[in-house]
Amino acid sequence: MPKQGQQQLAVSELVYLRSEGNYTWLFWTNGQQTLLPRTLKYVEAKLPANAFVRLHRHHTVNSSHVVGVCQKVTGLVVRLSNGQSLVVARRRRSQILKQFQSLYERLENRP
Repeated sequence: MPKQGQQQLAVSELVYLRSEGNYTWLFWTNGQQTLLPRTLKYVEAKLPANAFVRLHRHHTVNSSHVVGVCQKVTGLVVRLSNGQSLVVARRRRSQILKQFQSLYERLENRP
């Protein structure tokens, strides 16, 4: 039973997480945002490891909400089901490309 002021949402409804220092923002499918007074590393440890992927030191995404991966001038970008686009760190690029190979779009193949 959640305490007063708390809500229970399914982990499958969590689209992505963004760190801001020692705080972590959670972004949900319904558009709701939740701020936790915990680091991203702490929150990631509580989530199912096979469902979430770290893109950058500031972002972790729910792999089931990734709808596309494309190369842009700024680097590799992951598109999410809520319309958000997040840049992938250079050192994580090959891992992300392997994991989401079927969703990868080359810029030169687009009209």
